[in-house]
Amino acid sequence: MVFLYLSLASLSALAIDIGPMTWTPRSDWINVTNFTVSGTTYHADNTGANDAAPAIQAALSYVQTNHYGRILTIYFPPGTYKLMETLTIQGVAGVTLVGCGSDTILEWSGNSGAAMFWPSKTDYMHYIGLTWNGENLASCAYEHYANGGYETQIRHEYESFKNFTVTGTYMAGFSPPAAGIFCGWGLTADSMMYNCCFYNCTNGYINGYDFFNNLEWVIDSCEFESCGAGVNFYSVSDWVVSNCHFLSSTTADIVGGGDVRARHCTSYGSAMFAQDPFGNSLLQDCSVAAWTNTNGAVYFAGGPDAMFDCTFTNPPSGALRVMLVNGQAVTLSNNYAPNFPGGFSGLTNTTYSMEVPFQNIQPGLRYGTAGLLLSATQTFLHTGGFTDSTNILDVTQSPYTGDPLDVHDSTATIQAAINAAQAAHNGTIVYIPAGIYKISSTLTAGGSNYTIHGSGLTRNSAGMAPAAVQCWRSQPRPIWRCSSYALPSSTAGPPALWKPPPGLAASSWTMFITGALASAIPAPVATTRTGRALSSPICQRVQPCTCRTSTRP
Repeated sequence: MVFLYLSLASLSALAIDIGPMTWTPRSDWINVTNFTVSGTTYHADNTGANDAAPAIQAALSYVQTNHYGRILTIYFPPGTYKLMETLTIQGVAGVTLVGCGSDTILEWSGNSGAAMFWPSKTDYMHYIGLTWNGENLASCAYEHYANGGYETQIRHEYESFKNFTVTGTYMAGFSPPAAGIFCGWGLTADSMMYNCCFYNCTNGYINGYDFFNNLEWVIDSCEFESCGAGVNFYSVSDWVVSNCHFLSSTTADIVGGGDVRARHCTSYGSAMFAQDPFGNSLLQDCSVAAWTNTNGAVYFAGGPDAMFDCTFTNPPSGALRVMLVNGQAVTLSNNYAPNFPGGFSGLTNTTYSMEVPFQNIQPGLRYGTAGLLLSATQTFLHTGGFTDSTNILDVTQSPYTGDPLDVHDSTATIQAAINAAQAAHNGTIVYIPAGIYKISSTLTAGGSNYTIHGSGLTRNSAGMAPAAVQCWRSQPRPIWRCSSYALPSSTAGPPALWKPPPGLAASSWTMFITGALASAIPAPVATTRTGRALSSPICQRVQPCTCRTSTRP
């Protein structure tokens, strides 16, 4: 069944969209239009004429099989990629799919009701710069499917989702509703959507369709136009929707969810702004105009809830109220609804507490000119595009000789690249591809107007071996491992020369440096990198050690 959510206000076209992105491909990226795996060369067609799914799937399958290797970024150059089969990837962490924004279009041409992409049991994934067009045939662009596992730290950024209107047929025994992004079965939590656009979708985004505990998503700076529901949280909790604009949602901008925090959002021409949020939900500093449901712009399904510093203007003819509450208290403060004079009458049908009622407080006076919502039509999506630096100093490419395989010392060549970027002062990027790099002395960086990039979470490590250990790290949340080290039997903690890096507490350093061997302290201990005991005698003095940092999901 197909539902087209095109309102009179937006029949012409999408009002705003993401812009183009221009990248300088890195040495450890797979380019889907030209790459070789196991002796076979693949060319995903980016003209829109032929099915690009087999080549793209080959790239995804290679990364899935080798995701602890060095290639974890898949690059989609500008063009239109026709997909006739669902793309899949499973059980990986730290993979990035990167496209060129509005210039990279993935267009569905397969079976009706299918999912375009089905990632399963994935963590720390990054999707950036992709435009997905369901062509009113596909049910969703993404089906995040944890399948009994737990997905976390997913980031959708600078993506556009258009024309997902068909009830799903891809899950046996279920008929999932259409959505740009669908999170239904299993845990997909602690994730973010930033600067994404949704147009003509039954639901822009769905979470918790068949599983409750999908918590803590942040949706920021997004645009929702001509959808049924902008975001549909069903019964899940702990959500933040901020700096988002909704236009002409035919059901509501925000549907369902407990502990929903909607802040600094705007809505124009939708049926309702919020339908059925419950349990400590909060609407703050939002501007709503021209809603069409005469029963109200907001319906709280269960409290206690709160709404403050919100503005409601231009109600529909015959409007009965701004807000409706089902049976529990709601706290209202400093809201502005000029078309409902006379106090509280008609605003709600239940008991409420109120510090300051709906009243004539001009929008923006709470903050002066800072952070002012100008009107209910104000948008937050960044549409100006992005251009990557063309000055990339890859430490593994000539004239640099960085060794990502942890065999040769890379200190001097990485330092040389940093020095060159500092001297150029032109936005140069010092790029360190995925791998493990030996560092034998402290790397230094000064000056300005350049950056140092790794290849992403879970993919970069650095090790060094001075007597007084100072470790340089390219990734957050390190797990420290040492080889050929000794703990003196008279010491219950790390040796005196083993100092934690700046900002890392001594207790944390002890935990990381000893790892699973913590129970062996204060007994002398020596291990290899894999934790096997060394056969050589253990010295009772502090020895140099080789320290490594790496990240794990």
